[in-house]
Amino acid sequence: MFSPLPDRPPRGVVRRRLAALVTAVALLTAGVAAAAPADAAVLPGPFAYVADSGAGTVSVVDGGSTTVTSTVPVGGTPSGVAVSPDGSRAYVTQSAGNSVAVLSTATRAVTATVPIGASPYAVAVTPDGSQVYVTNPGDNTVSVIDAATGTVSATIGVGVRPVGVAVDPSGAQVYVTNDSDTNTLWVISTATHAVTATVPLPAHAYGVAFARTARAPTSPWSTAAPSRWSTPPPAP
Repeated sequence: MFSPLPDRPPRGVVRRRLAALVTAVALLTAGVAAAAPADAAVLPGPFAYVADSGAGTVSVVDGGSTTVTSTVPVGGTPSGVAVSPDGSRAYVTQSAGNSVAVLSTATRAVTATVPIGASPYAVAVTPDGSQVYVTNPGDNTVSVIDAATGTVSATIGVGVRPVGVAVDPSGAQVYVTNDSDTNTLWVISTATHAVTATVPLPAHAYGVAFARTARAPTSPWSTAAPSRWSTPPPAP
């Protein structure tokens, strides 16, 4: 014997249930669509600070979206720029103003201006952020700025037309190039601010940079470097 089929609900009820189902699916889809852009959005940063020499400004470029997010007026024909290791400040040389502008990366505003040598060009910051080195080709010097006080702590003579500057990864030495026929690379001690060596180079040396020393990977049981595993762990 066959069991009787249950009675079908009235047609109006069916339509209302179907409408409710369609609405629920539409709301769910809208929720997913609304959440997708936030989940897939490119996070801001890192930010690049670009000296715009012809405009007297610094452009702040969002590396995530590759767009200019801010333009900061600094004046003085900006040329060199360096960011402190903690990312809180950007130092910008002002060649026409014989000074360095200090920018807050949080507010995107100039917080200080430090008078230095003539026609400052390049700038570099020590790894601990305590000292800022600036080449001054206009008077053949390097200015050392104390980052804590925002004042010049030393002025160093370094041949003719110093242009490039770089601090070694240890923070112990600064290398300065000469854009001249003097054919010299100058080495400065960050501890004493004295020239400790000169290196002969071809004429008109310009840029300078350090490469960090590559280290070969070591085994967790190697005796070449300290490890929490002084001996191989016992076999299971």
